[in-house]
Amino acid sequence: MSSKYLPLLLHFLENDGIHKEVKATTDQLAQIVGVSQQTISRWLVDLEGLAYIKRHVAVNGVRIQIASSGIHYLQSIHQKLHKALVPGSICGKVVTGLGEGGYYMKKYVPYLEKAVGFFPYTGTLNITIEQDIMPQLEMITPLRIEAFQSDNRTFGGVSCYPLSITAHKKTVQGALLRPDRTSHTPQIIELIASVFLRDVLKLQDGDVVEVKFS
Repeated sequence: MSSKYLPLLLHFLENDGIHKEVKATTDQLAQIVGVSQQTISRWLVDLEGLAYIKRHVAVNGVRIQIASSGIHYLQSIHQKLHKALVPGSICGKVVTGLGEGGYYMKKYVPYLEKAVGFFPYTGTLNITIEQDIMPQLEMITPLRIEAFQSDNRTFGGVSCYPLSITAHKKTVQGALLRPDRTSHTPQIIELIASVFLRDVLKLQDGDVVEVKFS
């Protein structure tokens, strides 16, 4: 189907057109999408013919609901956008951390176990990457740990991103941590797993690690 209809379908989607009818006039739709009223009328007929929408004409306008074929089309667009925008795999090099990971991990362990589904080793593996992956991470819904109090201190929230960690032809399941507050630059990412990654993956500073988001 031509992508020219997409802005119109997105308008219906944004107005909950999957679950209910969206009421509007063709003039209103024309102004929203930025085409002529005649074009909107023709597009509505086309979309109805494709079985992408259900259309009911009334005296004061039209009532539109997205049909199952339209939902499938929008889902396919979402999948293509997700594949293009969400990072698949990223490579980085192992670096020595600040030495603070062990202390903080002990405080976060019970929260991390609940969030990521495994009991984490009390330490993080730091790798340095060339690109800033924050724009891509914003396309992924993270597993969240909200800020909490412990020993009269406030420990900040953390976003967790499940992934696989591969080095030397061996793969371990783990997660990337993005603390709300950090001393690291965006090019340093912190990884956790249920095992001591340096030992299990035989890692030394400078070794290349590949991470792939789940």
